[in-house]
Amino acid sequence: MIKVYSGLSLDKESTLRVLPNARFARPIARGDLAKDIKDRVGVVIIIDGTFHQNLAVAPEEIMNAMRSGIKVYGASSMGAMRACELRECGMIGHGRIFEHIVASPTFRDDFLAQTFHEDRGKLKASSYPYIDFYMNLSHMERQKIISKQYSKRLLELYAAIYYPDRCWPALRELLLRENIPDQVLDLAQRACNGLSEHKRLDAIGLLKLVRRQLSQVTALNEAVNARHGFPPQ
Repeated sequence: MIKVYSGLSLDKESTLRVLPNARFARPIARGDLAKDIKDRVGVVIIIDGTFHQNLAVAPEEIMNAMRSGIKVYGASSMGAMRACELRECGMIGHGRIFEHIVASPTFRDDFLAQTFHEDRGKLKASSYPYIDFYMNLSHMERQKIISKQYSKRLLELYAAIYYPDRCWPALRELLLRENIPDQVLDLAQRACNGLSEHKRLDAIGLLKLVRRQLSQVTALNEAVNARHGFPPQ
């Protein structure tokens, strides 16, 4: 059984298009993996997790799951952070956000944090995470749309906002105090409003990676069975 914890970075429909037999679950919280061990889940994919609303999944819980035989993957948000922490212990990370965390020794947990609420049975973001803002500004820098000087200052100001309050209105208030040019204000607003879908792309990339790996295992098992004269499963 494959279990995918998400709901913010990736919705159920998108998840099942890549992994039709997966069990989709809300963002992972402390205690969920103990149930997965009892339920004999084989693969756990952590995309999103609780951080503000409930206790976050602890590294030791993931270690226990891997000791029990569960293969654990992570990307995008909570999954990327825990995969960075446990990459030498067997957890598999994937994607640009995971790679950025690995390469950034000063990366803070709250840079991934995002508060959310439920609306008609679906999870809706209540804040805009720092990591998305950072990725959007980095893209603008590469495209020569914004200078490194202004990008650095915007990131400093955004990082200073308490993570549940990170959003365009809160940043705009800080920028207006600094007499930031209107053009930079417009770019900051674009960077705060989902210019691109970094978390979603990383999540889909991880699901495809898991699908490829499982297909390879299945093909290997079938080849071994055929070689020994066992009937197909």
